[in-house]
Amino acid sequence: MCKNFEIELLSNDHTRNGFDCGEVALNKYIKSSVDLDIKKYLTRCYVSIEENNNIIIGYYTLSNHAIAIDTLPKSRSRKIPPGYSSVGTILLGRLAIDLNYQNLGLGKYLLVDSIKRSLSAARISQAYAIITHAKNETAAKFYEHYGFLPLRDNKQHLYLPMKTAEKIFTD
Repeated sequence: MCKNFEIELLSNDHTRNGFDCGEVALNKYIKSSVDLDIKKYLTRCYVSIEENNNIIIGYYTLSNHAIAIDTLPKSRSRKIPPGYSSVGTILLGRLAIDLNYQNLGLGKYLLVDSIKRSLSAARISQAYAIITHAKNETAAKFYEHYGFLPLRDNKQHLYLPMKTAEKIFTD
């Protein structure tokens, strides 16, 4: 399992050159693009490393986001008070695991950590849900397994209502 892993905010001390999750775009992002996004206050990146080792074995990003009310399923959008055209959300923008560490439970570990951090942020500045855009059907099934629901506009655009996230950690 993942008991020997730590999750930290990305820093210059972390080694990322050898990271390979099998997705070129996600590899390129952690190696060369994330620093500018952080510098421009566009995202926060959290990395998983083995204890006492600064080599990145997984990562995810969080940022503020908003979605149009009409992208929510009608059963949910009807519950939003009149006057709102969109709701604030937290975007789980990227989640990737190095190929050498896949299928060990690290994806779940990172997802749970991202939900906890999102709940903390939502307590400071309200957010209706956590949003993610799954790269493919396999990724969409992963998120659905943990309670994410598809939005109306695209089956790979998923959301987890904060109410549901709160129940996960209070039950």
